[in-house]
Amino acid sequence: MGRGPTDRATDKVRRERGGSRLASTPELNGANAFEYLVALQRHHDDVAEHPAEWMPWNYQQALARLRAAGRAPPA
Repeated sequence: MGRGPTDRATDKVRRERGGSRLASTPELNGANAFEYLVALQRHHDDVAEHPAEWMPWNYQQALARLRAAGRAPPA
């Protein structure tokens, strides 16, 4: 069975809204999505070790912890 008009309309809405929850979640929490994703990549070892500290709403505290330990550049 093919995709109906409802499926196509839903796809259109997703495309118009950006469709990416990963990129929009930081923005919903007052963070810059690009800076958040860059921080995740730069500190991937710490993200793997402490994933709960790297959520969009609290990753700035993780960066502060790393800065205090001399493991991250100043803001």
